[in-house]
Amino acid sequence: MKILCVVTGGTFGSHISEKGVGICGTFNDVTLKNIAYEHFSDSIIIDFIEPIYKLSENIDDKDWNIINDEIMKRVSNYDSILVVHGTDTMAYTASALSYNEQISKKMPIVFTGANLPLSFEHSDAIVNFTQSIYALINFTNKNITGVFVVFNGSNNFNTKSLIHLGVRVKKVKWEKTCYRSFYINSEYLGQVSKEEFLFDMEKYNKFFNKKIMHKEKSNIKLKYNANLVSSFKIYPGFDPSILKREFDYGKKYFIIEIYSSGTAPMKDTYLSLSKSLDYINKNNGIVFAISQQEGKNGATMDVYESSKMLKKLNIIGLKD
Repeated sequence: MKILCVVTGGTFGSHISEKGVGICGTFNDVTLKNIAYEHFSDSIIIDFIEPIYKLSENIDDKDWNIINDEIMKRVSNYDSILVVHGTDTMAYTASALSYNEQISKKMPIVFTGANLPLSFEHSDAIVNFTQSIYALINFTNKNITGVFVVFNGSNNFNTKSLIHLGVRVKKVKWEKTCYRSFYINSEYLGQVSKEEFLFDMEKYNKFFNKKIMHKEKSNIKLKYNANLVSSFKIYPGFDPSILKREFDYGKKYFIIEIYSSGTAPMKDTYLSLSKSLDYINKNNGIVFAISQQEGKNGATMDVYESSKMLKKLNIIGLKD
């Protein structure tokens, strides 16, 4: 079995100085090769590449393109892919790569990282790294494809790492397990250690069903462009004119986080979104709405008057 390990930086390979935890130079993959040699048989071959090397808070859509392109160059030579990534934006990158069906439908891709640098005595890096490889071995053997986040958060090999789907995961705290799954009615999709692999195939098939995805594999070269997107959170006093200004600056897609009941100011107030949304809509912009409260139904947008006004302006409710 051949695994491509894509090292992108993050806390995993960082160092500490008087300035705090930061990136110093590039990562020495000899350490990871030694870890792989110690924990896995010769039947597991791991190659390493380092397309970028930075803390994840500095990663943007241009880096997604670099990571994606470097994987695409090599994808035909491997059975699975492991991406070592910083924890703050790991869920974003995992979600972005999930939409490249040329790889996500072909093989398993696992993202992992660390809360503490590999060089620290009590780092969780080695446990996260090795258990992610065990996840890839099981995914490959069971013909499970897709993008996942696998994370343990401790230096205890007896503790199982949690498995999350790449488009259903968020970082909820800065320590220990860090991540949880959302909108799948459970905290995670599976668990993995050297001795055991537990995976909820029913939920996996619900959210990653090959039969209902595109029948033909797209040959379009995927490119990410965050310059076209703006995201806003509605709050008391939010100035709606910023939406129009952003559209005039070249934004085309808007994600607006509305209140938990599926509402937003639309009437009898100078803070009404109506004019700005109508302007965007008439000029072929696209606006999506999500709810501030998580739930399996997301933003219902079918109860209150303001919700129905939003829908009349062709605002698309993303639900979950």
